[in-house]
Amino acid sequence: MIVLFAALVTFIGVVLPLFRTDILSGTAPGGPELTTAA
Repeated sequence: MIVLFAALVTFIGVVLPLFRTDILSGTAPGGPELTTAA
């Protein structure tokens, strides 16, 4: 259970910055609101 949680945290830590860079670069519509919410 702890291993699953650690894997999930690692996955989020890797994927979230990727989404944020896509949003900040303007590929996603209405991006800045999403970054401030997250």
